[in-house]
Order: sequence, then structure tokens, then C-alpha cells
Amino acid sequence: MSEEWRKLPEFPNYEITSDGDVRNRWTKKKLKELQNKNTGAWAYSLRYPDGTTTQRNFWGLIYSAWPVDEFPDYTINKKGQVRNRTRNLVTIRTDKQDGTEYVLFRVQQYDGKRISHRRTINWLMSKAFPELQEAA
Repeated sequence: MSEEWRKLPEFPNYEITSDGDVRNRWTKKKLKELQNKNTGAWAYSLRYPDGTTTQRNFWGLIYSAWPVDEFPDYTINKKGQVRNRTRNLVTIRTDKQDGTEYVLFRVQQYDGKRISHRRTINWLMSKAFPELQEAA
């Protein structure tokens, strides 16, 4: 099975796999993670289209490359963790009757009202990572 590379929305010259490997879209050369000497954190050094550079942890990049289709302000990773656009983890709830894990997506409608949509983690994972379902 071949790896799926997805374009990074914030960094159009790069793409990422669901495992966190990052490469240049044009040269196909994989980037190396660099460790911050002060904090010990690992990150990739990426260049914006305007030429400025920044460092990003691979988890943040994965989240941005795998949005939840119906809810573009939310992203999901292979562990089933969901984040909102401010990069905060969304609470995963458990149904009291059948034990199913789910997330409530809060969406603002055109009239200003906020409504919630319930989606199970299994359903979200099948939409975002169909290759995991095929392997199982």
C-alpha cells in the first residue's frame, strides 16, 4: 500500500503523510525534524509562500491536512483526536446507552444561532482514513 501525501493548507509547497513525514511537493525530498535546544521539542522548519520561515510540530500539520469534511473548522488525526480551528482538543464523549464515543461539532448558522451535530469517532475515522478501514 502506498503512502498518501496531502498538501498542507498553510504551506502549499509541502505535503505530509498521516504518519507525520513532511516533504517538499516539488522535489519530493523529505524534511528532517529539528530539536529545539531549549525546550527539547521536535518540529519541522517550513517556509511560507512569502519566504518567511517558521517551525511546526508534526501533529499540528497532520490536523490541518486531514480536516473533517462536513466541518472545515475541525481536524482529526489517526488516534481519533479532534481539534478545532484554535487547535484545542475537542472533548470526546461516551454514549451512556451503548458506549459509543462521539464528538459534538458546534456550527454557527446564517442566522447567528449555534447548533450542534453529533458524529461518532468510528464514522469520522472511516471518512478521514479509509485506508485504516480497508486494513482492518
